[in-house]
Order: sequence, then C-alpha cells, then structure tokens
Amino acid sequence: MTEHHKFSILTENFSPERKAKIAAQTAKLKEEMVLTELRQNTTRRGRNEVFWKSLAYRVTKA
Repeated sequence: MTEHHKFSILTENFSPERKAKIAAQTAKLKEEMVLTELRQNTTRRGRNEVFWKSLAYRVTKA
C-alpha cells in the first residue's frame, strides 16, 4: 500500500531548473485561464445583449 505524503515533501528535491519550468508553466496556465474566463464572460454578455435587444424589438413590433 502506498504512503501519503505532503506535496511539498514530494517536490522538495526538484532541481532549480525544474522548479523554474514548473513556475513558468503555472504562470502560462493562469494567464490562459484568465483569458478564457474573459472570453466566456464576453460571449455570455454578448448573447444576453442580443437576446434582450431582440426581445425589445419583438415587443415594440407587436
């Protein structure tokens, strides 16, 4: 059966190069997550605006 260890203990022997690579990958992923969230929010807002404009148009047309 495997033992459970804290993640910090598992990674304490990583080389400085490996830690730097991980930090760079983490920063890149965080930036991509922020951009994806912004795109999703913009898309949702855009869809909502289109919906409300079309609804207002239908109400004024009727």
